[in-house]
Amino acid sequence: MTSSRRIIHLVRRAMSSTVARRLTEVELTKVQDVLSESEWALWLKLSRADQRHSFMIGMRFDRLCPDAPRTALAGAFLHDIGKSESKIGTASRVATTLIGPYSPRTKRYHDHEHIGEQLLVAANSDSVTIDTACGRGRWGASLRQADDV
Repeated sequence: MTSSRRIIHLVRRAMSSTVARRLTEVELTKVQDVLSESEWALWLKLSRADQRHSFMIGMRFDRLCPDAPRTALAGAFLHDIGKSESKIGTASRVATTLIGPYSPRTKRYHDHEHIGEQLLVAANSDSVTIDTACGRGRWGASLRQADDV
């Protein structure tokens, strides 16, 4: 992502994070129907804004790849699951993305893909789910495209 696109992406994410509305029951059910019980338990730890983002990216991924297996869609819903471990707010997220990690919590945020992979392995997620969530494998490029807003 170019630096100007990255800044636009960060501004959009910051703005959407501040006004994120809760998912409806229908939206929650769409996510829950795709995830395993252990993945759902992880997903529920996401902030409201991250749940909204996860849902939007999952739906965008589903439109891009309507033939993708359920396990790949699960990876799209779980692509930012490692962020749940950082426990930092929007301003710190923007700062660490722009300047790099400056505290233990912002380091965890910066390393969210690796942490997410560990969480998914511990949750016994399918390898397609893990690869997709990490932007690898058959569906990884499509996930990156869906997340490039």
